[in-house]
Amino acid sequence: MCLNNLPPEVLYDIVATVVVDHIDCAIASPPRHAWLHRYPAIQIEYVRRNVLARRQRLGLGPIIISIGSEKTEWSDFPEDKFNLIVLLALEVFGPDLTNAPLLPPGALDFLDRANEEDQDEWTDTDDDADDEGSDIAPPTRRTVPSSRPAAGIPPWANSSATGSSAEEFSDDEDNDSDIDDGEEDRKFEAFEATEKKELLPKNQIAPLLGVNGYVRETTLRVIHDTLGVKKTRGSKASIHKKIIAVLRELRWTYRIAHTPPFHCGDLVAAYKGPVTPFVDAYLGLSQAGYCLRSMKRYSSAMKSPFAAAAGLTDFGFQFILQTMKATRDIDLTISQSVLRTRVSQRAYIYHTQFRLWRRLVGHGTKIADAYEAAIQRSERRRLVFTVNADKCATLQQVLRNLVVFEQKYATQEYFDVFPRVLIKMSGIRLILKHLDGLRVVNSIRENEAALAIVREATDVLKTWRRKCKAKTSFYAVLNSGIRKIWFEGGKVMESTVV
Repeated sequence: MCLNNLPPEVLYDIVATVVVDHIDCAIASPPRHAWLHRYPAIQIEYVRRNVLARRQRLGLGPIIISIGSEKTEWSDFPEDKFNLIVLLALEVFGPDLTNAPLLPPGALDFLDRANEEDQDEWTDTDDDADDEGSDIAPPTRRTVPSSRPAAGIPPWANSSATGSSAEEFSDDEDNDSDIDDGEEDRKFEAFEATEKKELLPKNQIAPLLGVNGYVRETTLRVIHDTLGVKKTRGSKASIHKKIIAVLRELRWTYRIAHTPPFHCGDLVAAYKGPVTPFVDAYLGLSQAGYCLRSMKRYSSAMKSPFAAAAGLTDFGFQFILQTMKATRDIDLTISQSVLRTRVSQRAYIYHTQFRLWRRLVGHGTKIADAYEAAIQRSERRRLVFTVNADKCATLQQVLRNLVVFEQKYATQEYFDVFPRVLIKMSGIRLILKHLDGLRVVNSIRENEAALAIVREATDVLKTWRRKCKAKTSFYAVLNSGIRKIWFEGGKVMESTVV
């Protein structure tokens, strides 16, 4: 059917689906590996060709990646091996790899040698931006994120300086503690440099503007409804440059909200670009992501006796509750249903993660209370543990309740309901580690009931450690199809299945 024969509302929905998907990918996709920014695009492409050609020779098939996820063709590829391929190619073919042939088949045999550290240290980020993306510099308005609290939040709610109680809630394993201002400034400068280098995804909107007048006008209307950008006569900036500027600004806001250790304050108020309900929704998602990332500071502050004495015990937490409650229905502020699809998915992910995080904290609290009742410790000349047999059954039951809770929700959703950062902030590993440490205590080893509980706690601790070791991204990953990447006929081929 000719597009010109479609009713306006049908064509609007078709165009909006393409535009919304592109905008969401541009704003909310995780950043690519930081170390990839040190390599020119030609070198990255050369390594890609060699790696995919090798996969073809070995019959390994295409690389399959979930669209919108943090997975890329480099997800299991260590930086040191990438660098070895680049150095080898430069030594053989010289500095210009533009038209360089593939390396000999045996040259990459070192990739078969497993590196144990790769499994622990490798993290996942977004796909390489296409060279046809934007090279426009981001907006010049940039300041180091303020460590001052957002409006309406008490000072203690955005600070870790809440006395010894902050340590009580901290996960002692691989803890991301607050850093000093100088270090935060240096990290922010590195973040800014990376953002300027990383291109936006390949432009999916430009082809729509060149189909015909009917599709062009519909596309311009969708762009205005989403990003608040419109073509104006006499303006020196093209519609494409305006779109790129807004997308970069929104991406910067979204990423800074998801990047520790930056203290962002009120992200919605800080945004200075065009405002539409659609833009407001993504700013709200950014604020929700920052609230989730900041839960540890709020929770630590709530434990502070100074906060309780000042009557501020739950103020910061209520701010988070209100933010997350508003996030749950944030898509309803967008009148056109076709524009809500991605926003509603992300809002659901944040709300689900927050809800289950609160339940995980609740399980940790019950385990801690039962632990305190079942195993008392006293410090005289030395630390002595005493087992209360009547309370051991309760401790064992709350541990098993945690196991059931994890098994119920671990695979229920298409996204990770327990990302690493939220597990760490829940403190669940800390209490389980305390129980695990009792294995070496003689009084526990001599009590069969207590020792059985400690062994169960050890198994549960291993489960949560594995989840954290996976280093899952805090970015909400949408289930929107797959990309296939393979080598055929001397070229890198890609296909997308939605």
